[in-house]
Amino acid sequence: MPRAIILDRDGTLNVDEKGYTYKLEDFRLYPDVIPALRRLQQKFLLIVISNQSGIAIGRYTQKQAKAFNSKLDRVMKENGVGIAGFYLCPHAPEEQCACRKPNTGLLMQAKLDFKLTLPKSYVIGDSFADVGLAKNAGCAAIYLERGSTIDEKKARERADYAAKDLTDAAQWILKGE
Repeated sequence: MPRAIILDRDGTLNVDEKGYTYKLEDFRLYPDVIPALRRLQQKFLLIVISNQSGIAIGRYTQKQAKAFNSKLDRVMKENGVGIAGFYLCPHAPEEQCACRKPNTGLLMQAKLDFKLTLPKSYVIGDSFADVGLAKNAGCAAIYLERGSTIDEKKARERADYAAKDLTDAAQWILKGE
């Protein structure tokens, strides 16, 4: 059964300066993303799981969010990186859905879709919700210290590893292989 690297999108793969990144003209990957994912994809499936509450509050549409994912997917492919799947939660936090991180609904769907071995998989993200998703699903949690998050200290303490960037995260994962 395959193992996966579960990646957050905004603030992990792409720069998220304004809070709700959905405009194609705002698309900008962090410089370390492509090289790190090239290394990781040699041993893991790459899957993106993203909370997109901007849809629920009317900031943008699901179509716009999917167009952003399509651009991300295209840029990845052009650079030799294959994303196996994209999963997004369109709900606001107060809706208390099963798919919004740290809940495991989307990750369980990915597990079914790809027959994943979760205890040998990793979640990488820049928020406490990403760390919570990993813990709730039985995956290893890597907290990316890309910027500030409200619960940064809690995320760092609860994560299995706190990485300064995606290169650092990839090195830590592959060192344990």
